[in-house]
Amino acid sequence: MGLLGEYSYIWNVTGFPSGVLPVTKVLADEQSFTDSCNDSWTEMLHQDAKGSVGMPISLQVTGYAYEDEKVCAIMKMLAESLSK
Repeated sequence: MGLLGEYSYIWNVTGFPSGVLPVTKVLADEQSFTDSCNDSWTEMLHQDAKGSVGMPISLQVTGYAYEDEKVCAIMKMLAESLSK
């Protein structure tokens, strides 16, 4: 799944501020993955999902360069609304 990491580290390379906010955790009945393609990616994602109970499910917030404060403000608003 190394290629899927580009959605995370690309922001560091380009200088865009980005933060990750934990939203929930994987439940016991969510430890599998299926899709209509049923290809090698499907199998790899299915194998990765096994034993994932309790792992965090997160939301990534990314903003424009030099707008770190906006990203932090959005993350704060999301965290407050999710905690209600």
